[in-house]
Amino acid sequence: MARGDHIYVHRHGYTHHGIDCGNGTVVHYTGEVGQKANASVRRTPIDQFAKGSVIKVREYGTCDPPDIVIQRAESRLNETKYSLIFNNCEHFATWM
Repeated sequence: MARGDHIYVHRHGYTHHGIDCGNGTVVHYTGEVGQKANASVRRTPIDQFAKGSVIKVREYGTCDPPDIVIQRAESRLNETKYSLIFNNCEHFATWM
């Protein structure tokens, strides 16, 4: 794992995605299953993101530099436009 990586964990029947900030934090959509109406983009400690699951890295062929990726992620902090179909945590992390 490296700064700016798109990371994810397997949870009960789904995957959860975020951006590794390289300082022990992750930017991602938060919110508990079944309570996504209150979901928002937050920076949280990496262990809170993982919740005991093994963290994996999504591999891409060519990526933007980590500073650009993290700048994009931070530009959406506090966003509350979560949509399971159109704007979920995977969409967010892939957009970075």
